[in-house]
Amino acid sequence: MKRILTVLLLLLGGMTCHVTAQHHDMHVVMLGDSNTWLGGDDCMTPKGWNYWMRTLLQPTTCRSYARSGATWVHTDKMVRDTEENTARLSDNNVITNQIHRLQEAVAEGKQAVPTLIFIMAGTNDVWFRKDILSTLEHVAVDDVALLQESFPEARIVLITPMQNTKVSPELVREAAEQLETTAIRMACDLVDASGTEVIDSEQESRKLTFTRDGVHTNEMGAKRLAEFVYMKMSQVKSEK
Repeated sequence: MKRILTVLLLLLGGMTCHVTAQHHDMHVVMLGDSNTWLGGDDCMTPKGWNYWMRTLLQPTTCRSYARSGATWVHTDKMVRDTEENTARLSDNNVITNQIHRLQEAVAEGKQAVPTLIFIMAGTNDVWFRKDILSTLEHVAVDDVALLQESFPEARIVLITPMQNTKVSPELVREAAEQLETTAIRMACDLVDASGTEVIDSEQESRKLTFTRDGVHTNEMGAKRLAEFVYMKMSQVKSEK
């Protein structure tokens, strides 16, 4: 419990509140693709890393707006759509529309104003949309700006894609570098999960260990990712 309270202090940064009430003032939102979607909208399914992050943070509320198949990047056919839930790649299955869903939920009183927002995406961008990966930074900057305008008091944490057996580590690293640039430009936090500390694509190719198919985490992989993000976030805050 002492460790959890310490990290809660770090997560909330400049917010003013008493230690004993830290978790009572934290409203966590998750955006992303299938590895976040696996945890369920209520973040209560252990196959998703957001389940384990919820366990670590113990916030007042924790809600996922992630969708399987989601990407950062857009096609020219993308339009605002807060209803679609295809569980696969589509023109409207993008982080931008998850943000619009979040905005609507807050406006309708269905969601508390978030104080901590995670975005973990990029796997589908490098897997299926390599031809427009060069636009990832531009789209990510726009999405973070939209969140900052809508929820100016929220801390935003970008999480890079992890290694997987479908694409090369170099391509995953390219996406991570664009998100690193985004985080610097937008003064938000970034956790780089593209190294071998979470998922080692070479190891997974030999024997599935932390994923069930080379891409999607199993329960051990989800827990491993959450603990990695949790550790990195505390390190980032302590260095500031």
